Amino acid sequence: MLVWLWLTMLPHITINFVQSAPAAFGPAPSPEAVAFVPAPAPAPAPAYEIAKPGCSSTCGSLVVPYPFGTSKGCYLENKSKSFLITCNDTTPYLGLSSIPVSNISLDDHHIHVLTRAASICYDSLAKNYTYWQRYYLKLSKFQVNSTRNKFTVIGCSFLALITGSRVQNYTTGCASVCDGVESLQNGSCSGIGCCQTSLPVGARDFDVNFRVFNNSVLAKVPCSSAFVAEDGFYNFSAPDLNLNSGLNERTFPVMLDWAVGNETCDIAKKNKTSYACVAPDSTCSPSGYGEGTGYRCNCPSGYEGNPYLSNGCIDVDECATSNPCRLPATCLNQPPERIQCECPQGYNHSADEKGCDIIISHAAGSGTTGSGIAIGKCEHEPVCFSCRECLDILVAGEKKAYQTEREVFCAKWRIHAKRKALRRQ
Repeated sequence: MLVWLWLTMLPHITINFVQSAPAAFGPAPSPEAVAFVPAPAPAPAPAYEIAKPGCSSTCGSLVVPYPFGTSKGCYLENKSKSFLITCNDTTPYLGLSSIPVSNISLDDHHIHVLTRAASICYDSLAKNYTYWQRYYLKLSKFQVNSTRNKFTVIGCSFLALITGSRVQNYTTGCASVCDGVESLQNGSCSGIGCCQTSLPVGARDFDVNFRVFNNSVLAKVPCSSAFVAEDGFYNFSAPDLNLNSGLNERTFPVMLDWAVGNETCDIAKKNKTSYACVAPDSTCSPSGYGEGTGYRCNCPSGYEGNPYLSNGCIDVDECATSNPCRLPATCLNQPPERIQCECPQGYNHSADEKGCDIIISHAAGSGTTGSGIAIGKCEHEPVCFSCRECLDILVAGEKKAYQTEREVFCAKWRIHAKRKALRRQ
């Protein structure tokens, strides 16, 4: 009670990050006022289906997989249009909002959006203030990932509280203090000029309260900023306390979690027309956020792709990703999650079935080497050559790297011949 009583006595200003639109990030800023992070280079096109037939699978450099889509009939419809990607001049936005989208993942059901910092400056008496920037963040369907994002506050006399009540009531925040820029250490965000805290599970909307608790420092550092960003993205720098450094022009990636529907898997499966996991043998898992937050679809083990499309899941070629076969064996992909090492004619499988042992037969010997190794005719199909050739190839010793089929054959023949000679002694 004493703590909250002390807080209520502090001069403060509230920045409400909430608006009535289904999903929003404040009023759409003008092109002159905003400079977004350059979009990453386009990823290589996957082999499986991404979008519904006849629908665009990209917006600029963003790959847009179904259930997301850029036009009517191409995305999973719901009241809030949360799966719509609005594509304006190759810049993708989430739903009908002005929240830029930088990545959509099918595998882990994450979306990366770009946000900005809320910034405010006070006069030396902490009575008058000026907004440098204020934004809204309200999500109707998706949650802010609580383990991969951090709430960050920078300033020298500010406490920032982030609260929400739309899905659940919560309050969290941190205090950032310092005597001036001279006492700050770049890279550290432990409360001296910069502080960070985790977000609650299931957060969808934000109210941020800035409060001043040391007026004497405002003459030196009058401004504070607060933002949500993916953990590890922001590296504190003392010049960021001066808003002229460009902090308020930067964008910060925030990871959201997404799911479809609002039912459990068991209930969703009963309605064949609306059940979203349509790829053969695709699996269903809960969203992880409790009742009413929907479910997620995944391709079966050994497959990859888009489980929300009937032909979206394809077999993973383990031979291409982790070939365990040793030459001269050939790797054969056997769906699902199985491979076979195939030996050519003239070879048998090795004991571990990942390599091949040559089948060696000898005609009558026509002499011996100085080591007592018989020199005869080595019959090997489809390659036939004499044992004398083997001896010539192996003059460099048995430790050389054998690469060609002939060299491999000769290495095995030499070992076989030595063992046979030893048995005769």
